[in-house]
Amino acid sequence: MTGIKPFLSALLLAGCATVPAEQEEAYRALGTEPFWSITVASGRITYESPEGGFSVRAPRGQELGDGRIWETRRITLQASNRECSDGMSDTVYPQTVRATVDGRALRGCGGATAAPSPS
Repeated sequence: MTGIKPFLSALLLAGCATVPAEQEEAYRALGTEPFWSITVASGRITYESPEGGFSVRAPRGQELGDGRIWETRRITLQASNRECSDGMSDTVYPQTVRATVDGRALRGCGGATAAPSPS
């Protein structure tokens, strides 16, 4: 019975380990009017728009009451678990997104696409 306690302690500690940003699942957000996208993948947050874009090191996303948030000096991306339509293609996404890029507020959708909206 004495061997089980160290095992359980190690198991509990492993469950508390954090996932580095490089290993988090990729996340994509986008918006229209103006067109923009933000991708969180491979330890980077990449912003793209018709005017250009940039990439910065990604922090680990923090759990939020109803979603997740990534914050850097130049980009804040907040995803809430509320369905969202992109407004142009009627594609439905599982999350509503708010972003601030170099002080500019953006709104859009994020996550994997869901079923198209009924016509």
